[in-house]
Amino acid sequence: MLGCSDDHPPTDNRASPDKASPSMTLKSMPSGYRGDVAGMTRFLQCWREEMGLPAPQPDPSRKAAGTPAFDSRLPKSARDFFAARGEADFESLYEAKTGRQDRFADPAILLTFREHSATDYANWEAAWVGIDPPDAEYYRYNRDQSPFRSRDLPKFLVVGHEAGGAFYLLNPDEKTADGETEILFLHHGGLVYRVRSFAHLLANLYLEERERAAGRDASLGNLYYFDKPLADTCVRHIIDL
Repeated sequence: MLGCSDDHPPTDNRASPDKASPSMTLKSMPSGYRGDVAGMTRFLQCWREEMGLPAPQPDPSRKAAGTPAFDSRLPKSARDFFAARGEADFESLYEAKTGRQDRFADPAILLTFREHSATDYANWEAAWVGIDPPDAEYYRYNRDQSPFRSRDLPKFLVVGHEAGGAFYLLNPDEKTADGETEILFLHHGGLVYRVRSFAHLLANLYLEERERAAGRDASLGNLYYFDKPLADTCVRHIIDL
């Protein structure tokens, strides 16, 4: 499926995972987002061009509408994305191949996971009941992280989803030192990971498309497993390397 992989991430280690100390939480960590609409626009244009997709016909109505309204809970990297998407006339491989334009949520109003899909919410709630890793295991943003805390499930806000059962969820209670918000990727096949910002989620979606388009293992299209220099990718426009 486009945008996520049913393959389980590889288990070999290419880098030593960062260990969170018992007292470290996300609010003490910088997000690593570089932080502006211009950089996000360059990233989206780079993504589209690298996939070999022609620039779509400009949509005058979208640009005429100006900056979209934003839900106050959206972090800056997400606001920058929604503002830049119109400027870049962005379309990824997912949109090009599926014809779907609803991958990302309406930025003006975010729904909780339960409001978005009561059935999927109930399934994840039943499967993950009682999961509550301690801080030292939870606050790891690398391949050695714990999935998520089940007590947070009712708070999650949907910032995007895919047709095959993947969800992009914002955890409003977990913010970085510079105000970005933790994002959780859930896929019905069992793939779960957390990143420090919406920009990091976008980086992963791009990297997975990049690996798939090149005929390589799509499961390596993830910041926690990518084995090539990120400076040679579009990620350089939005994340400090």
